[in-house]
Amino acid sequence: MNDYLNHKWRNWVNEDRSPRRPRRKLNENQEAPAKVTQSKKVLHYPQFQLNDDFGKKGTPLRDEVEKFFRQVSRKRSLPAKLAAIQKFLNPSKAYVKSMSIKKCLGTLTMLDTFSTLVHKFDPSSAGYLMEPFMAAVYGGKGRQVKTGEGGIEDIWDFNGKFISLKLLAGGPIEGSLRDLRRTIYDLNNNQPITYIVVEKIGEAENISQLKFYEFTIGTDGREWQWVTERGKKLYKKDEESIDWIPRRRGVKGAFLADAHTGRANASPFQKTGQLDPDTTYAPPGPGEPHERGQVSYGGGSAPKFKIPWSVATDDANLIGEIAFGGGDWVQTVAQQYVSVLQGGVTQLYGGLDTLTKSINSFLISDDAGAGSTAQQAAENLVKSTNCVVDQQNCPILDDEER
Repeated sequence: MNDYLNHKWRNWVNEDRSPRRPRRKLNENQEAPAKVTQSKKVLHYPQFQLNDDFGKKGTPLRDEVEKFFRQVSRKRSLPAKLAAIQKFLNPSKAYVKSMSIKKCLGTLTMLDTFSTLVHKFDPSSAGYLMEPFMAAVYGGKGRQVKTGEGGIEDIWDFNGKFISLKLLAGGPIEGSLRDLRRTIYDLNNNQPITYIVVEKIGEAENISQLKFYEFTIGTDGREWQWVTERGKKLYKKDEESIDWIPRRRGVKGAFLADAHTGRANASPFQKTGQLDPDTTYAPPGPGEPHERGQVSYGGGSAPKFKIPWSVATDDANLIGEIAFGGGDWVQTVAQQYVSVLQGGVTQLYGGLDTLTKSINSFLISDDAGAGSTAQQAAENLVKSTNCVVDQQNCPILDDEER
C-alpha cells in the first residue's frame, strides 16, 4: 500500500466504525502487500515505507504515520506502549471483541513497520532507521537528530527529552565521551542522557523477542587528555600535541561514562595534573583557563566509553518486552483480529492495492486486462466505501461479481 493511498484514509481511521453485518471477502486477482488468509478470508491492512520522514515532524508522511501509531496506547510513555502491544499480541476473547478498528489498524501498522526494520535491513541500516521510527512512535515533539546537529543524542521523545538509541543483539554500549559531554553540558541543561537499548533475541528469521532497556549515562567531569594526529596537524609541529576535554562539574546518571572509558599509561605530567612545557595543547590552549584536577590519559585516540552488555541489560533496566517472529509473523498476529477487520475495512485496503497495481500495469505496459481489473476494483471500492462510511446498504459480493 503506497503512502498516497494511506493518506486518502487518514481521517477515516480516527473514527470508530462498526459495520452492521459481516460481508464475504472481495476476491482480487493480485495480492495486497499485507494480507492474511484464514478460513478463506483475506485480510488487508495499510503499510508504510519507512524512511527519514518518519523522524521529521510536520511532513505529510510523519503526520499520517503518527495518526496510526497513536492508536496503540492513550499513554505516550514507551513502557505503556510496550504493555499495550504485548496485550495485543496475546489477546483474550473479550479483548478481541472490544477491539476498535482504529486501534487494530494502528497496532498492526506499527508492528508491520517494526518487523520490516528488523528483518529487511542490515544491522547498520536498521540501527539508523530505528531513529525516525522511534521518533514517530513517541509522536509529539519526537524527531530525529541528524549527525552533526547535536551531540550523542539520536532523537527527542514526545516531550523533547534527548534519547540515544541502540538496536543490538549484544556487545558493549559505546560512544564518544566528547559527544556525550556536549549533549550533557551544552544541550541538555546539565542533565544525563537517556539510553534506550533494544535487545534482539535470536537471529535472522528466528528472532523471537525484543527486550527494551532504559537507563541514564552521566559523567564525573574529569579532564581527559590524549595524543592524536589532529593535534599534530593543527599546530604543524612534530612534538607531542595534546587534545583534551576540560574538567567540568560531574553529572550523576545510572552509569558514569568515565568509569567505563579506557585509559593508557600517563606521563609524569598527566599523573601530577601539571602542564607539560614541551607539549602543545589543542584549544583551549595553554593561554586559556585550565582548571586542574583529576586527569585521565586516553593514549593515542579520543576517549570512548564502553558499558558492558551484561551491565546495561540488567533486569533492573528492563522496561518492557514484546514477542516477535519471522518475516511474516505480523500476518499471523492479524489472524486473531479477522472479526474486527473483515466487515468492509479489509475490502477497502485490498481494493486500493489492487487498483494501484492494475492501473500501473495498464499505464506502463498497455495491459488491457489490467485496465479491466482496475475498472472493476474502482467499482468495488465505491461499494465498500459506502458500506464503511454509511454503515448501510452493504453489498455481499460473490466471486463472480468482482
